[in-house]
Parts: sequence; C-alpha cells; structure tokens
Amino acid sequence: MLRVLVGCSDTLRAAEDLGATLLWRGDFHRQVVTALGPAHAAIRERPRLVLLERDVPWAAGFIQAVRADDGTRATSIAVYGPGDMDPVEMDLLSRGANAVLRLPVTSQWDERLARLLEVPPRQAVRVPVFVEVEAEGAVRTTLGTSVNLSERGVLIQAQAIDLGSELRFALRLPGAPNPVRGRGRVVRTGGDDSFGLEFSEISGESLHAIRAFVARTGF
Repeated sequence: MLRVLVGCSDTLRAAEDLGATLLWRGDFHRQVVTALGPAHAAIRERPRLVLLERDVPWAAGFIQAVRADDGTRATSIAVYGPGDMDPVEMDLLSRGANAVLRLPVTSQWDERLARLLEVPPRQAVRVPVFVEVEAEGAVRTTLGTSVNLSERGVLIQAQAIDLGSELRFALRLPGAPNPVRGRGRVVRTGGDDSFGLEFSEISGESLHAIRAFVARTGF
C-alpha cells in the first residue's frame, strides 16, 4: 500500500479541502500531520508522496530536509493552496517541491496526483535560459539556467534582477522543436544568484511544450 503524508495547519480543514481527491478515496496509507516534529517522524516511513499546505510555517525547511535525505529520493512533493501564484511557491519549488496544486480541488487534481505518485526520483535537469530586460532605455541581456519550471513560472539561476522587473525570456527545452519564448515579471529574488519569474505572456505552443517537458521529467 502506498504511503502518503499530508502536512497541514488543521486536519479537519484538510479533509474538507482534499476529501474529494483520490488520496481520500483510494487505497492509501494516509498520515496527516500538523507540526514539524510529527512530519519528520512520518518521513522516516518513506512516503511516496508528500502533500504540503503552502502556508504552514515549516514548509520550506521540511521540503529542504526531505530533499537532503537520500532515503526519500523517490518521494514526490506537492504544495497546495488557494489563489494565484504566490512568491512563496517559487521558494518552495527551489527547495525541491515538484508541483503546486490550486484550491479548490478540480477534476484535474486526480490526474496530477496520479502522475506525482508515479514520478521517478527527482532529476537534476538544467535548461539554459536567455533573459532580456529593458531599464532606463537600455537593454540588458543575461544567460542563466532554469532550476525549476512550471506552466506558471520559472526559477532562474543567474545574476539577480530587481524585484518587479518586466522582461522577455527564451529557453530551449530538450526535445522541443522551437524555443519557449514569452514575457514575465520577477516576483522573487534569492540573494545575488537567482530570481523567480512569473509568466505574464506566453503562447499556447510554448505552454504545451512546458507541460510536456514537466510531465516527462518530473522537473
């Protein structure tokens, strides 16, 4: 029986939010925890999936600890929460989360959860990214690498760009015939060597290429 660990702020609320998903309907060994100590104890059982409420204060440190443990290399991690993209999500993705799921639960949740339950150990995939930002009439170009990629944004390892900057980007995905191009806004910076970019303008073709790449690699 597959083990699933759910980390949340309230067990009753988690059951209300997630009760319609396959994790509650299916035949799983499900454990729900509301604090860091029990979460660390539960991870020793090597769950196949960790589903973590985005806004619990211990989320970032816990994800990082799971990814630092060789025994949980096959564990998928998904973060869930309401609303649109939150800068916190870019930080959680950079620490090792595989995916972000939006509340309320929709018909797409079961498909994504099933895929996460089958995701192989996280791969160290790095994709070159070309970034062009215009400021004060001058155009600055930067070449970096994407550390995490989703259909909503990308975490880029490169010289940091000011928070709130609007920029153009292009990245070449392995197996894609054309570069993925679009525009985005910097919603998070990680010191001097990384920044999180939220997509604001991207074509349907590029979005399809990103979805196919993420599904194929578990990126």
